[in-house]
Amino acid sequence: MNFVSFKNTKRGFTLIEILVVIAIIGILSSVVLASLATSRAKARDARRIADLEEVKKALELYYDSNGAYPPTDVAPYPLPLVIKTGGFIAQIPVTPAGATAYKYFGGTFSGSTLDTSLPLESFILAGQLERNDAIALTGDADNRAVSGTGTIFEGTATDCGNVTATPQPGGGFFGERCFDIRP
Repeated sequence: MNFVSFKNTKRGFTLIEILVVIAIIGILSSVVLASLATSRAKARDARRIADLEEVKKALELYYDSNGAYPPTDVAPYPLPLVIKTGGFIAQIPVTPAGATAYKYFGGTFSGSTLDTSLPLESFILAGQLERNDAIALTGDADNRAVSGTGTIFEGTATDCGNVTATPQPGGGFFGERCFDIRP
């Protein structure tokens, strides 16, 4: 006598297997999203630094044409519009979201302090970065005060204000987020 066996030939996943796969996918997606957020912040910081370098070039062109840098406007110390109206830059850059506006101070250096009175032989440009680990912060023009404002371009201030910080190894300041340049 032959017996016919009806085996269950359907194959499928158990509930446990499906839950394990969903958990693994969730962990992987959270890691990817976290790294994307870091990459986006780095990209915005790179844009800020490039913007300030572009404005620096426009200010140098302005200086070549006029023999002095543009005067400093009143607080919040915006970038001078005359570099756009004079044709030295196509557009005044605006900071990406998440930071204060770029700052411009024209004047003459007396030691490490920028005197904003005439003649306008130098300047400081400053912009707030999102990340305090940007390598550019170790090579910027830190420790510069501006007469009349007391602003020092270093420290943990979110708007490049007057907050000092402890120097970190290799240059720059621990917790610093203010990138500043000068000619």
